[in-house]
Amino acid sequence: AGERRREVLLREAGAPIAAAGVELEYLSVADPDTLQELEPTAATRRALVSLAARVDGIRLIDNVLLPDDAEEPAQRAETGATANGTKHAPRDGAQQVVR
Repeated sequence: AGERRREVLLREAGAPIAAAGVELEYLSVADPDTLQELEPTAATRRALVSLAARVDGIRLIDNVLLPDDAEEPAQRAETGATANGTKHAPRDGAQQVVR
């Protein structure tokens, strides 16, 4: 089971980013259906973590869906999500990671 409390996720994700000297524009932990920020101490089954940051003047944006830990692997396969929230889409017979 993974961590799902917003305040902990923000602290745990933000610390190594700041330590690396990356200029963080935003770091968000939101409900994946509504995109509303989660309450600071709310524990949720699913969360969407997203960020924007600058590295050497280049703006990077990314997000990852933290799936429901109780969701069975077969259910994740139906939605295309892997255990870490990334999605795989076939391309020319090969697997490509799509975020």
